[in-house]
Amino acid sequence: MDEIDKKILSLLQNSATLPLSELSKRAGVSKTPCWNRIRKMEEEGVIKSRVTVLDNKKINLNIVVFLS
Repeated sequence: MDEIDKKILSLLQNSATLPLSELSKRAGVSKTPCWNRIRKMEEEGVIKSRVTVLDNKKINLNIVVFLS
């Protein structure tokens, strides 16, 4: 993992819905290499999933559940 991978991960962590064109621009690489890096990190398990974090209060869901 190099600095570009770390930059991509940081950007994705802040906004997983960032368009590839913007993500690659901010990471300093073109779209195809950026996409290839993302796919490789997914295949290697570095990126486990892409999720949406909800504001429970705004959707009237005041329950917290812990599972193990």
